[in-house]
Amino acid sequence: MPGFGYFDASEYEPKPDSTAWIIQDILPKNSFGFVAGPAKGNASPYGGKSVLQRKMALSIITGQSFFGKPILQQGKVMFVNLDEDQDKQVRLYYRMTGGIKVPGYLISKAKSCKFPEQIYLFEKDIEEARPLLGLIDPLQRTLGMKAVKNQEDVGPIINELKRISKLYECTIAVSHHSNKSNERDKETTPSWLNGSGDLDAAWDFCLCLEYDKTAEVMHLRNFQKEKAKTDIFYEAKIVNKDEIIDLYHIIPELKSSKQARQLYNYILQSPLNASQSNLEISRATAIPESSIRLQICKFAVIKNAIASQLQILQSNGDKYRSDIL
Repeated sequence: MPGFGYFDASEYEPKPDSTAWIIQDILPKNSFGFVAGPAKGNASPYGGKSVLQRKMALSIITGQSFFGKPILQQGKVMFVNLDEDQDKQVRLYYRMTGGIKVPGYLISKAKSCKFPEQIYLFEKDIEEARPLLGLIDPLQRTLGMKAVKNQEDVGPIINELKRISKLYECTIAVSHHSNKSNERDKETTPSWLNGSGDLDAAWDFCLCLEYDKTAEVMHLRNFQKEKAKTDIFYEAKIVNKDEIIDLYHIIPELKSSKQARQLYNYILQSPLNASQSNLEISRATAIPESSIRLQICKFAVIKNAIASQLQILQSNGDKYRSDIL
Protein backbone atom coordinates (compact mmCIF):
# COMPACT_ATOMS: atom_id res chain seq x y z
CA MET A 1 0.00 0.00 0.00
CA PRO A 2 1.48 3.39 -0.96
CA GLY A 3 2.23 5.98 1.73
CA PHE A 4 1.56 9.73 1.67
CA GLY A 5 4.41 10.19 -0.82
CA TYR A 6 7.37 12.55 -0.55
CA PHE A 7 9.88 14.56 -2.57
CA ASP A 8 13.44 15.78 -2.18
CA ALA A 9 13.44 19.52 -1.45
CA SER A 10 16.69 19.97 -3.39
CA GLU A 11 14.89 18.92 -6.55
CA TYR A 12 11.97 21.30 -6.10
CA GLU A 13 11.84 24.99 -7.01
CA PRO A 14 9.74 26.98 -4.52
CA LYS A 15 6.73 28.77 -5.93
CA PRO A 16 6.50 32.53 -5.36
CA ASP A 17 4.03 33.74 -2.76
CA SER A 18 0.79 34.04 -4.68
CA THR A 19 -1.33 35.41 -1.85
CA ALA A 20 -4.39 37.21 -3.16
CA TRP A 21 -5.89 39.77 -0.83
CA ILE A 22 -9.34 41.04 0.05
CA ILE A 23 -7.76 43.74 2.21
CA GLN A 24 -4.16 44.43 1.22
CA ASP A 25 -1.73 42.76 3.67
CA ILE A 26 -4.56 42.20 6.19
CA LEU A 27 -7.14 39.70 4.95
CA PRO A 28 -6.14 37.01 2.41
CA LYS A 29 -8.68 35.48 0.03
CA ASN A 30 -9.91 31.90 0.54
CA SER A 31 -8.27 31.72 3.94
CA PHE A 32 -8.97 30.91 7.58
CA GLY A 33 -8.00 32.93 10.62
CA PHE A 34 -8.84 34.47 13.97
CA VAL A 35 -9.72 37.84 15.44
CA ALA A 36 -8.35 37.62 18.99
CA GLY A 37 -8.98 40.00 21.86
CA PRO A 38 -10.11 40.28 25.48
CA ALA A 39 -13.54 39.22 26.68
CA LYS A 40 -16.27 41.88 26.77
CA GLY A 41 -15.79 42.52 30.46
CA ASN A 42 -12.24 43.68 29.73
CA ALA A 43 -13.01 45.47 26.48
CA SER A 44 -11.86 49.00 25.79
CA PRO A 45 -14.08 52.09 25.54
CA TYR A 46 -13.43 51.83 21.79
CA GLY A 47 -15.04 48.42 21.56
CA GLY A 48 -13.39 45.12 20.77
CA LYS A 49 -13.56 42.28 18.30
CA SER A 50 -17.15 42.75 17.10
CA VAL A 51 -16.74 46.48 16.43
CA LEU A 52 -13.56 45.83 14.45
CA GLN A 53 -15.30 43.12 12.43
CA ARG A 54 -18.21 45.44 11.60
CA LYS A 55 -15.70 48.04 10.37
CA MET A 56 -14.00 45.37 8.29
CA ALA A 57 -17.29 44.11 6.87
CA LEU A 58 -18.48 47.57 5.79
CA SER A 59 -15.10 48.33 4.24
CA ILE A 60 -15.28 45.15 2.13
CA ILE A 61 -18.88 45.83 1.09
CA THR A 62 -18.37 49.50 0.18
CA GLY A 63 -14.76 49.41 -1.01
CA GLN A 64 -13.69 52.11 1.46
CA SER A 65 -10.18 51.54 2.77
CA PHE A 66 -9.64 49.69 6.04
CA PHE A 67 -7.31 51.82 8.20
CA GLY A 68 -5.56 53.04 5.06
CA LYS A 69 -5.29 49.57 3.53
CA PRO A 70 -7.01 49.31 0.11
CA ILE A 71 -9.89 46.91 -0.52
CA LEU A 72 -8.80 44.77 -3.46
CA GLN A 73 -12.04 42.82 -3.80
CA GLN A 74 -15.55 43.86 -2.80
CA GLY A 75 -18.29 41.44 -1.89
CA LYS A 76 -20.89 40.33 0.62
CA VAL A 77 -20.07 39.55 4.24
CA MET A 78 -21.97 37.12 6.47
CA PHE A 79 -21.93 37.79 10.22
CA VAL A 80 -22.75 34.85 12.55
CA ASN A 81 -22.86 36.74 15.85
CA LEU A 82 -23.90 34.50 18.74
CA ASP A 83 -23.39 37.15 21.44
CA GLU A 84 -25.93 39.71 20.18
CA ASP A 85 -29.53 39.28 19.04
CA GLN A 86 -30.45 40.13 15.45
CA ASP A 87 -32.28 43.37 16.27
CA LYS A 88 -29.27 44.71 18.14
CA GLN A 89 -27.00 43.72 15.25
CA VAL A 90 -29.19 45.71 12.85
CA ARG A 91 -29.09 48.75 15.14
CA LEU A 92 -25.28 48.54 15.34
CA TYR A 93 -25.09 48.16 11.54
CA TYR A 94 -27.12 51.35 11.01
CA ARG A 95 -25.08 53.14 13.66
CA MET A 96 -21.91 52.57 11.65
CA THR A 97 -23.53 53.28 8.25
CA GLY A 98 -25.04 56.52 9.50
CA GLY A 99 -28.51 55.17 8.78
CA ILE A 100 -27.71 54.41 5.14
CA LYS A 101 -28.93 51.08 3.74
CA VAL A 102 -25.77 49.33 2.51
CA PRO A 103 -26.67 45.96 0.91
CA GLY A 104 -24.43 42.95 1.36
CA TYR A 105 -24.15 42.91 5.17
CA LEU A 106 -25.74 39.52 5.86
CA ILE A 107 -26.84 38.75 9.43
CA SER A 108 -27.25 35.06 10.25
CA LYS A 109 -30.51 34.00 11.89
CA ALA A 110 -28.57 31.56 14.07
CA LYS A 111 -29.10 32.31 17.75
CA SER A 112 -26.98 29.37 18.82
CA CYS A 113 -25.15 26.62 17.04
CA LYS A 114 -23.16 23.54 17.93
CA PHE A 115 -20.11 22.72 15.87
CA PRO A 116 -19.15 20.46 14.19
CA GLU A 117 -22.56 18.76 14.46
CA GLN A 118 -24.47 21.72 12.96
CA ILE A 119 -21.76 23.06 10.72
CA TYR A 120 -23.72 21.78 7.73
CA LEU A 121 -26.26 24.57 8.39
CA PHE A 122 -23.53 27.19 8.22
CA GLU A 123 -22.24 25.55 5.04
CA LYS A 124 -25.68 25.72 3.41
CA ASP A 125 -25.86 29.47 4.07
CA ILE A 126 -22.35 29.98 2.66
CA GLU A 127 -23.24 27.91 -0.41
CA GLU A 128 -26.40 29.94 -1.08
CA ALA A 129 -25.17 33.46 -0.22
CA ARG A 130 -21.58 33.11 -1.51
CA PRO A 131 -20.11 35.80 0.76
CA LEU A 132 -16.54 36.93 0.32
CA LEU A 133 -16.07 36.79 4.11
CA GLY A 134 -17.81 34.78 6.82
CA LEU A 135 -17.43 35.99 10.43
CA ILE A 136 -18.15 33.71 13.40
CA ASP A 137 -18.32 35.41 16.80
CA PRO A 138 -17.27 33.82 19.14
CA LEU A 139 -15.68 30.35 18.88
CA GLN A 140 -16.58 29.60 22.50
CA ARG A 141 -20.33 29.76 21.76
CA THR A 142 -20.06 27.04 19.11
CA LEU A 143 -18.42 24.47 21.39
CA GLY A 144 -21.34 23.35 23.56
CA MET A 145 -19.89 21.14 26.27
CA LYS A 146 -16.57 20.82 24.47
CA ALA A 147 -13.37 22.35 25.82
CA VAL A 148 -11.33 24.86 23.82
CA LYS A 149 -8.20 23.46 25.49
CA ASN A 150 -8.71 20.03 23.94
CA GLN A 151 -7.43 19.59 20.42
CA GLU A 152 -9.75 16.62 19.92
CA ASP A 153 -12.69 18.99 20.51
CA VAL A 154 -11.62 22.05 18.49
CA GLY A 155 -9.64 20.25 15.78
CA PRO A 156 -12.66 18.87 13.87
CA ILE A 157 -14.34 22.29 13.97
CA ILE A 158 -11.29 24.07 12.55
CA ASN A 159 -10.84 21.40 9.89
CA GLU A 160 -14.45 21.77 8.75
CA LEU A 161 -14.28 25.56 8.60
CA LYS A 162 -11.07 25.39 6.57
CA ARG A 163 -12.71 22.89 4.22
CA ILE A 164 -15.69 25.21 3.70
CA SER A 165 -13.35 28.14 3.09
CA LYS A 166 -11.54 26.33 0.28
CA LEU A 167 -14.63 24.69 -1.22
CA TYR A 168 -16.64 27.91 -1.52
CA GLU A 169 -13.68 30.26 -2.02
CA CYS A 170 -14.50 32.45 0.92
CA THR A 171 -12.46 33.69 3.87
CA ILE A 172 -13.62 32.66 7.34
CA ALA A 173 -12.62 34.64 10.43
CA VAL A 174 -13.44 33.33 13.90
CA SER A 175 -13.58 35.61 16.92
CA HIS A 176 -11.85 34.19 19.99
CA HIS A 177 -10.70 35.29 23.43
CA SER A 178 -7.04 36.15 23.72
CA ASN A 179 -4.64 34.27 25.94
CA LYS A 180 -4.33 35.99 29.34
CA SER A 181 -0.97 34.45 30.22
CA ASN A 182 1.73 36.97 31.14
CA GLU A 183 4.29 34.61 29.63
CA ARG A 184 3.07 34.95 26.06
CA ASP A 185 5.51 36.76 23.81
CA LYS A 186 3.14 39.26 22.21
CA GLU A 187 5.85 41.06 20.26
CA THR A 188 7.30 38.15 18.31
CA THR A 189 4.74 35.37 18.07
CA PRO A 190 0.98 35.02 17.57
CA SER A 191 0.50 32.90 20.71
CA TRP A 192 -2.57 34.98 21.50
CA LEU A 193 -5.27 32.36 21.32
CA ASN A 194 -6.77 30.98 24.52
CA GLY A 195 -6.99 27.20 24.52
CA SER A 196 -5.22 24.47 22.61
CA GLY A 197 -1.76 25.39 21.38
CA ASP A 198 -2.69 23.72 18.10
CA LEU A 199 -4.93 26.69 17.30
CA ASP A 200 -1.79 28.67 16.51
CA ALA A 201 -0.96 26.27 13.69
CA ALA A 202 -4.42 26.53 12.12
CA TRP A 203 -4.58 30.09 10.86
CA ASP A 204 -3.55 31.98 7.72
CA PHE A 205 -4.02 35.31 9.53
CA CYS A 206 -4.47 36.32 13.16
CA LEU A 207 -5.66 39.83 14.01
CA CYS A 208 -4.98 40.53 17.68
CA LEU A 209 -6.47 43.42 19.67
CA GLU A 210 -5.53 45.13 22.88
CA TYR A 211 -6.23 48.49 24.47
CA ASP A 212 -3.35 50.70 25.58
CA LYS A 213 -4.79 52.56 28.57
CA THR A 214 -1.84 54.94 28.86
CA ALA A 215 -2.12 56.31 25.33
CA GLU A 216 -5.88 55.64 25.05
CA VAL A 217 -5.41 53.85 21.75
CA MET A 218 -6.35 50.49 20.27
CA HIS A 219 -3.49 48.37 19.01
CA LEU A 220 -4.16 45.87 16.21
CA ARG A 221 -1.33 43.38 15.76
CA ASN A 222 -1.64 41.87 12.32
CA PHE A 223 0.02 38.46 12.06
CA GLN A 224 0.20 36.70 8.71
CA LYS A 225 1.61 33.36 7.58
CA GLU A 226 5.33 32.85 8.03
CA LYS A 227 5.02 34.96 11.21
CA ALA A 228 5.13 38.37 9.50
CA LYS A 229 3.65 41.10 11.69
CA THR A 230 2.55 44.68 11.22
CA ASP A 231 0.97 47.06 13.72
CA ILE A 232 -2.05 49.31 13.23
CA PHE A 233 -3.30 51.86 15.76
CA TYR A 234 -6.83 53.24 15.88
CA GLU A 235 -9.44 54.90 18.05
CA ALA A 236 -13.19 55.38 17.82
CA LYS A 237 -15.60 58.20 17.17
CA ILE A 238 -18.12 57.97 20.00
CA VAL A 239 -21.41 59.86 20.37
CA ASN A 240 -23.81 59.86 23.33
CA LYS A 241 -20.94 58.57 25.48
CA ASP A 242 -21.17 54.95 24.34
CA GLU A 243 -22.31 54.78 20.70
CA ILE A 244 -19.35 53.88 18.48
CA ILE A 245 -20.10 55.09 14.97
CA ASP A 246 -16.71 54.55 13.34
CA LEU A 247 -13.08 53.60 13.91
CA TYR A 248 -10.25 55.87 12.80
CA HIS A 249 -6.71 55.02 11.82
CA ILE A 250 -3.92 56.67 13.83
CA ILE A 251 -0.58 57.33 12.17
CA PRO A 252 2.11 55.48 14.16
CA GLU A 253 4.02 58.68 15.06
CA LEU A 254 1.08 59.87 17.16
CA LYS A 255 0.13 56.60 18.84
CA SER A 256 1.62 57.63 22.19
CA SER A 257 -0.25 60.92 22.71
CA LYS A 258 -3.98 61.55 22.58
CA GLN A 259 -3.46 65.34 22.72
CA ALA A 260 -1.10 65.15 19.74
CA ARG A 261 -3.78 63.25 17.81
CA GLN A 262 -6.44 65.82 18.74
CA LEU A 263 -4.20 68.68 17.61
CA TYR A 264 -3.27 66.91 14.36
CA ASN A 265 -6.92 66.20 13.50
CA TYR A 266 -7.89 69.80 14.31
CA ILE A 267 -5.21 71.12 11.95
CA LEU A 268 -6.35 68.81 9.16
CA GLN A 269 -10.07 69.46 9.60
CA SER A 270 -10.15 73.14 10.60
CA PRO A 271 -8.54 75.60 8.17
CA LEU A 272 -5.96 77.75 9.94
CA ASN A 273 -5.12 81.32 9.20
CA ALA A 274 -1.68 82.82 9.18
CA SER A 275 -2.31 84.87 12.32
CA GLN A 276 -3.96 82.15 14.40
CA SER A 277 -2.19 81.86 17.75
CA ASN A 278 -1.61 78.84 19.95
CA LEU A 279 -4.01 80.43 22.44
CA GLU A 280 -6.78 80.47 19.84
CA ILE A 281 -6.09 76.84 18.94
CA SER A 282 -6.13 76.02 22.66
CA ARG A 283 -9.57 77.59 23.06
CA ALA A 284 -10.89 75.67 20.06
CA THR A 285 -9.47 72.29 21.10
CA ALA A 286 -9.37 72.52 24.92
CA ILE A 287 -5.72 71.49 24.74
CA PRO A 288 -3.49 73.57 27.07
CA GLU A 289 -1.40 76.13 25.21
CA SER A 290 1.82 74.77 26.74
CA SER A 291 0.94 71.30 25.45
CA ILE A 292 0.30 72.67 21.96
CA ARG A 293 3.80 74.16 21.88
CA LEU A 294 5.22 70.85 23.13
CA GLN A 295 3.37 68.75 20.53
CA ILE A 296 4.41 71.04 17.66
CA CYS A 297 8.05 70.77 18.74
CA LYS A 298 7.89 67.04 19.41
CA PHE A 299 6.09 65.73 16.33
CA ALA A 300 7.36 66.58 12.86
CA VAL A 301 4.11 65.36 11.33
CA ILE A 302 2.22 68.14 13.18
CA LYS A 303 4.76 70.75 12.06
CA ASN A 304 4.38 69.55 8.48
CA ALA A 305 0.58 69.66 8.70
CA ILE A 306 0.69 73.28 9.86
CA ALA A 307 3.18 74.20 7.14
CA SER A 308 1.01 72.51 4.54
CA GLN A 309 -2.09 74.40 5.69
CA LEU A 310 -0.29 77.73 5.60
CA GLN A 311 1.08 76.95 2.15
CA ILE A 312 -2.47 76.31 0.94
CA LEU A 313 -3.56 79.62 2.44
CA GLN A 314 -0.70 81.38 0.68
CA SER A 315 -1.56 79.73 -2.65
CA ASN A 316 -5.22 80.66 -2.28
CA GLY A 317 -4.23 84.23 -1.46
CA ASP A 318 -2.11 84.44 -4.60
CA LYS A 319 -5.01 83.03 -6.63
CA TYR A 320 -7.49 85.52 -5.20
CA ARG A 321 -5.08 88.39 -5.88
CA SER A 322 -4.64 87.15 -9.43
CA ASP A 323 -8.41 87.00 -9.91
CA ILE A 324 -8.78 90.57 -8.64
CA LEU A 325 -6.05 91.82 -10.98
